[in-house]
Amino acid sequence: MDLSCVQSKNLLEAVQKNRVAEVQTRLRWQEDVDTIFTMGRTALHCAAANSFVETVATLLMFSPNVQLCDSNGYSALHMACSRSGPASGLIIEKLLAVGADVDSANKWGRTPLHECVVSNNVEGARRLLEAGASKGIEDSEGVIPQALAVRMNRAEIQQLICWVDGKVGASEFKPIQKTLTASEEREALTKRLAELKEDQIQELEMVILDKKVELEKTKKRFSKLKEDSGKRLEVARTEVIRLEREKAVFEVDERFKCVKLEKEIDRLATDICVKKMPEKNKYVVSCLKCPVCLDVCKPPLQVWQCPEGHIICGSCKARPELKTCPQCRMVLSGALSRSRVLEELARKTFQPEDEVNLNSGAVEVNRESWYGDDIDWD
Repeated sequence: MDLSCVQSKNLLEAVQKNRVAEVQTRLRWQEDVDTIFTMGRTALHCAAANSFVETVATLLMFSPNVQLCDSNGYSALHMACSRSGPASGLIIEKLLAVGADVDSANKWGRTPLHECVVSNNVEGARRLLEAGASKGIEDSEGVIPQALAVRMNRAEIQQLICWVDGKVGASEFKPIQKTLTASEEREALTKRLAELKEDQIQELEMVILDKKVELEKTKKRFSKLKEDSGKRLEVARTEVIRLEREKAVFEVDERFKCVKLEKEIDRLATDICVKKMPEKNKYVVSCLKCPVCLDVCKPPLQVWQCPEGHIICGSCKARPELKTCPQCRMVLSGALSRSRVLEELARKTFQPEDEVNLNSGAVEVNRESWYGDDIDWD
């Protein structure tokens, strides 16, 4: 089933906007045609009140209860009769065809024929009379339709009521000659206005009730949405904290592994350098080994020594836990000094390949970049 035409929030709104295709789709979709809305009115009440002929015909296809009345006792037939115009007559005919009660009375005792008199719906009155509507039913004030037509100066309907009477022929009809006094007409209008005002008040009260219900539903819905959002936010915060911790662990692991690999690379480079150097120079390598880390003190590492001349590389010197010389056990705090001779020996033993001038074969060493600019090489 194509639901693309469904745009309204319920069946009543679809009828109010005269969306015939949507009404038909909703009813085929098993929506109850007799659903009660504001003031006890159904979709058929609304369609009849708005003179929507096609919508009324669509609703009647699904067998609604045409006898249902709203809170003021109005049936769909009452609604159609309270309007005037060609559409009203067609709707009245359709409602009568499916068995609408032609003599049902509303809250004020008025029948559909009374309503036709009030709205001056001549065509509707004709159809009601042809369907056998009673002309002798009194409203709550004891007024029959013909007397109401006289009071409201509805001469055409007054003539129609008398003409349809089987006992009175058209040629024998003598209209009742009576005109309303100003006070009677004012009283009738005041009464009608009071009735309309009461209808409007009741309708507004029902609308307020509907809005209050909608307000409560809206509050609950947004409360649930806020609660769900808060839970998702808490989960997101927990995930952010976890990711930040994971990132910190990765950074520590990265530094540790990089330092380890750099030391491994440096050790392998030293091994290559030692294997390449002449045998007579290999004894120098053993002299340059740090007794703490066992690495060779080659540029750019600085070489430090204790008062007894035992060397320590610049990396191990910075270790706070190293307080005494590992060989002579002398206290190192404030007693270490640079071993310039061994640094120079290391520089000459381990010549960096990127500083070698291949054209001349001369070695050009940037000494300051190795050991710092605090050494006077001249």
